[in-house]
Amino acid sequence: MTGVLIRNVVGFLVQMVPCAALCLMPFGDRFVCGARHAWARAAAIIAAGLVVFLGVVASPFVVPGGVPFKVYNPLQNVVFLGTAAGLFVLYLREVDAPAAQKAFVFSLVTFFGFFATLSSSNASYLMGLSEQSDGYMYYPPRLAVMAVVYVAFFCAMSVVMRAVGRMLDSRLESATWWRMTALLSILVATLLLGAWLPPLDYETLYFTTCLTITVDGVILAWWMLGMERRANEDAEKRAELEHALRTHAAEQPVVLSTARRAVSFMPGEVAYVDSLNRVRAIHFVNGERVEIDMTLSAIVDVLPADRFAYCHRSVVVNLDHVSALSSDDLTLDDGTVLPVSRRRYVEGRDALADR
Repeated sequence: MTGVLIRNVVGFLVQMVPCAALCLMPFGDRFVCGARHAWARAAAIIAAGLVVFLGVVASPFVVPGGVPFKVYNPLQNVVFLGTAAGLFVLYLREVDAPAAQKAFVFSLVTFFGFFATLSSSNASYLMGLSEQSDGYMYYPPRLAVMAVVYVAFFCAMSVVMRAVGRMLDSRLESATWWRMTALLSILVATLLLGAWLPPLDYETLYFTTCLTITVDGVILAWWMLGMERRANEDAEKRAELEHALRTHAAEQPVVLSTARRAVSFMPGEVAYVDSLNRVRAIHFVNGERVEIDMTLSAIVDVLPADRFAYCHRSVVVNLDHVSALSSDDLTLDDGTVLPVSRRRYVEGRDALADR
């Protein structure tokens, strides 16, 4: 009896703990009551299920006349599924994430559970262990194979789950998560089909199906990592765009008006303004140059004082576009070199230092 109890404890935990851990792993601290409480409650559900499970395992030894195996085995499966259902309810209630993300992670873990179980069964079959049994669940040789397979797959799946955790922080649309969930559901359905096929009558079809699922799993992992990379790139581009829009929205347009013309622009669009041979010109970052009949001091008066400064008596520069400054000249981020007077060098240096 002791040996049967021990091997059922090991088998129950080998199948239950990795799946429970993988479900919670990608979400970090995104839990309603905190990560520690979520993990503790998951452990409590598994422990309670294990106690009931062992009660069923011990029943043939303590019930007078024993318990028929046709009742005993289904009861173990019911307790196992009941524990999984309890963990699923905890998952739904405790994880603080959109439904689409939770569905994807759960479907990925479901795929892991079915694939690991079927792979261990196939390995036992190829090793000639599939027919060995004493009537109780988790026959030791097959249990050893299952433990090795689960540990190996869990290590690989942990890497995938860390990538999924990074994906959860990206801004993928819900429709994308649901599509990935549907893909995984199809793979799980294929696994179930492979499990139901009679292996003795359809060996070629059975192993071909499992091989196909293996290839699909590798492709899926590669596709997910590629999705993560693209999602991060899209998120970075979106953040840059939002920053530019916020900066643009915070700016007030500058309007320069004379008797003959009016010019309107955003301060950030200007690289520098100069006055050469009594011609005042506004030089924009896009390379455009606009002449205007105003004094340089009048133009400076309407430009933001915290962003523009004299580098020479005839040149006013946008400090946002200065990439290098020396006592003789300064360089803009587009490579343009402008003169710097001794008097204006200290002012420009201090203005850049305060930014």
